Amino acid sequence: IRFDETGEVLGDYEEGTFGTTSANGILKDLGSGSVTCGTTMTAHYTKIGRVVSVTIRAIVSAKSSPDGQLAVVLPFAVVGFPVGSVRLTNITFAGYMVVQADNAANEAKVSEIATGAAISYIAADDLTSSDELRLEMTYFTS
Repeated sequence: IRFDETGEVLGDYEEGTFGTTSANGILKDLGSGSVTCGTTMTAHYTKIGRVVSVTIRAIVSAKSSPDGQLAVVLPFAVVGFPVGSVRLTNITFAGYMVVQADNAANEAKVSEIATGAAISYIAADDLTSSDELRLEMTYFTS
């Protein structure tokens, strides 16, 4: 796409799906265990230049000895420190939930933020079978 006669050309547009229903394929235990999602999992992205937008719906089908923080796999490495919105069923929390990624990471951690309190990361072991996660996030990549 050329925006004007002398402007630069936008030559990078991509749409696709990512992640798998295998262990740690979209929902991930950052410890030594795993989280598996069922076949109803959908993970879509749109990449325009360096900007990536993702939407995810994942339903937990199993977990195996999770002992770390819950994270969501992303299709491209992150530049910066983006925050996105997330909804997770069947977990009680005192504040609000967000998903946030660190620079150069390929995943985003699911966290809880309460007014006047430190960030608390959701443990992968807090998930139970049939819990559903829905997420939207936009971030930069290199």
